[in-house]
Amino acid sequence: MRRLYVLLLILFASLCVRAQISVKEGSFHDAGQFFTMKEDMTDDNYTPFAVIRIKTENLSADELPKLDFKGDARTFLEVEVHGNEVWVYLTYLATYLKITHPDLSSTEFTIPYDLQPLQGYELVLVNGAIDRNGGGTGVLTVTTNPAGATVLINGVKVSETTPYTNDVMAAGQHELVVSKKNYQTVTRQINIVKGKEEKINIDLDLSYGIINIETYPAGATVYIDGVDKGVTPLIVNDIKVGKHKLKLVKDEYNVIEETMILEDDEDWVYKMPLIVAKIIKSFTVKKAIFDMILVKGGPSGDYYIGRTEVTQELWKTVMGDNPSRNGGSRHPVESVTYDDCLKFIKKLNKMTKANFRLPTRAEWEYAAKGGKWSKGYEYSGDNDINKVAWYNGNSGSYLMGRRHTQEQQQDYYNMTRSIHNIAEKHDNELGLFDMSGNVYEMCTDVDANGFHCAMGGSFSCEADRCKNTSSVYFKPDTKAKDLGLRLVLDN
Repeated sequence: MRRLYVLLLILFASLCVRAQISVKEGSFHDAGQFFTMKEDMTDDNYTPFAVIRIKTENLSADELPKLDFKGDARTFLEVEVHGNEVWVYLTYLATYLKITHPDLSSTEFTIPYDLQPLQGYELVLVNGAIDRNGGGTGVLTVTTNPAGATVLINGVKVSETTPYTNDVMAAGQHELVVSKKNYQTVTRQINIVKGKEEKINIDLDLSYGIINIETYPAGATVYIDGVDKGVTPLIVNDIKVGKHKLKLVKDEYNVIEETMILEDDEDWVYKMPLIVAKIIKSFTVKKAIFDMILVKGGPSGDYYIGRTEVTQELWKTVMGDNPSRNGGSRHPVESVTYDDCLKFIKKLNKMTKANFRLPTRAEWEYAAKGGKWSKGYEYSGDNDINKVAWYNGNSGSYLMGRRHTQEQQQDYYNMTRSIHNIAEKHDNELGLFDMSGNVYEMCTDVDANGFHCAMGGSFSCEADRCKNTSSVYFKPDTKAKDLGLRLVLDN
């Protein structure tokens, strides 16, 4: 029993007196450029570090390498030991520094003002024995704004949520740690006086996360909550947790707007391809609607070109009849001559007060390849012709069931090969449909024999005829079930 009593006394004594590291009050100050900065000592935005020179009291040089330093989510750290000093290189955006030692307690120092890149600072770290008993007890009350924070005293969790009150707190010095999700942890050294109440109220600051933004192509301006943060690719590490508005802006591309929710210490990665902004002029002739898309940087300057081939609906609205052999209001018009197209355009211009015309071969080919946004595709919009074009390999249909012979199937497929509705396949980089396949499209270019040029291939021809550079020539009076037109309008 006596032995147990002695052990309890030793345990009580060990709790009452404990080694403690803390930052000496008033010791933090500017210290000039005492350091040598390496070239790679920068944050993700290539901004040089600041440096804190830490001097110590009652801590041997052998103990210095055991010190560990941590900061908030925005902090990058590099540590160097110089004799009886420790130099901590850290991001200038850092707001606090947590210092721990495996054999001692930890301390957390809130940096009192904004650090500056390439600037040196100094503080003194003290190691001492602190009386935890102090003779008697006092009262400790901890409140936080917002409430609901976890409270630790001398490394022991004493409450899951604030406000917290302890009316039998041992007099003496203690380490108080307050933490809450999405808020910066606060560490304070407090002194409890016998018979008195110590009221601690802490305004918690939101923590920070990291946002990594990439766009394809790069060079988009990044706005977060309306503030210009720079251009992509960009890493932003001064954004507080919570909900934010992200906006990406780049000339000639669609604006992207997103709502993002940033969590504590989260590395929020956002990768987004930018989409070319389509500048469109829409026209309505009675009930027929068609669109023209702006093509920038063409062979003779900017111009508009039809998003689709001229449809049978539009032709009939303007001309009063439909000469096409394969009827369908959303089908391209076909079986029209070059002169027929000129008459159609003349009447259309009168009805719309515009100045439509047929494209030159150079204008047609430039647009088919995607203009200044071209990705170098073989066909208009892709290297896989089946994604972008109706041609003789996919424009027909097959008989259902297995009872038909291969010859019967092929005959039926050949018989059903035909034009299709506009815009059923994928568009190209400019948003143009069917520039490969469906029907050949007339151009104004004429060869030495007076034959006119047509581009793009059709539903009835081989894949090679549907390439962006493929052409055929036809007589001005030719009428074919796979020959139509696409409009151009000068900018």
